[in-house]
Amino acid sequence: MGAQFSSAELADLVGGELSGDPGRLVVGARPPEEAEGGDLTFALDPHARKLIETTRAGVAITPVHWPFEHLTQIVVANPRLAMAQVLAHMFPQPIAMPPAGIHPSAVVHPSALVHPSASVAALVYIGPRAAIGAGTHLFPGVYVGAETVVGSGCLIYPNVVLMDGICLGDRVVIHAGSVLGSDGYGFVPTGERHLKVPQVGTVVIGDDVEVGANVTVDRATMGQTEIRTGTKIDNLVHIGHNDRIGRHCLIVSQVGLAGSVKVGDRTVIAGQAGVANQTNVGDDCLVLARSGVTKDLPDHSKVSGFPAQDHLLELKQQAARSRLPQIVEQMRQMQRRIEQLEVQLLGRL
Repeated sequence: MGAQFSSAELADLVGGELSGDPGRLVVGARPPEEAEGGDLTFALDPHARKLIETTRAGVAITPVHWPFEHLTQIVVANPRLAMAQVLAHMFPQPIAMPPAGIHPSAVVHPSALVHPSASVAALVYIGPRAAIGAGTHLFPGVYVGAETVVGSGCLIYPNVVLMDGICLGDRVVIHAGSVLGSDGYGFVPTGERHLKVPQVGTVVIGDDVEVGANVTVDRATMGQTEIRTGTKIDNLVHIGHNDRIGRHCLIVSQVGLAGSVKVGDRTVIAGQAGVANQTNVGDDCLVLARSGVTKDLPDHSKVSGFPAQDHLLELKQQAARSRLPQIVEQMRQMQRRIEQLEVQLLGRL
């Protein structure tokens, strides 16, 4: 049996108010509809009450106290934050790490520097003059190009490609299948063909950045493509050449940023949104899902639609568009009435 945690211990961890049996033990965590008696579950908002009412879990973290006798509850102000804290406590290492050292099947160039505490798993390639920091884990199949620097405490998951000359800070997480440092998209039309512009810049990733699976981050044409400290990027995102993304941003799946885009600090770009070439997005902005940003956005903007505009204005326009069939029919009736009145007026002359 795995580790056991009492409800009192978990309540102390998250600073919650305990209602029920303080000695109730949990050994796992599952959604309310899947949980069993030895599980902890979560109600992330008051709308989850019906799921919690019927759950078979032994303990639940909830936003308010509900009168359920079958369930020990830990009541907190922010259940999502408590969930993050509890899961990190219960499952400190959810994925098995490669052992420290270099696997016999890895290929490490003699000029590369690998810290003794780093893990280099099977079939990893590390190129000339590359450097791997302390406590970093390279999972099987990772490619690290020449002169690439990977900081300390990083997790580079299977089949990630880090092309030549890029730099990752400390505690960076790159999920499986992502490519950092691929060529930016640059071509010059010359009549019947397109001449490639050499992409001679680099990619710089700040500390505590997380990049999801199958993400592409293009190297700069010249200079650097940059993702700053604390930014989190979801799966299937494209970051174009020479983009500059600020600190602690959230970029959700299937977002596409064209080249030379600048994104300020703490900005959120939701799923399937796109940002046009050489566009500046300010600090603390919210770009809602499937928006198309075609012009600069000042700080604290909240936009939606294509082309993206103020969200409230977009909602009003959507409401108006939904009434177009009714408006057209009213106009037709008015036109017919006008024609009838004209006939009546002419008959009196």
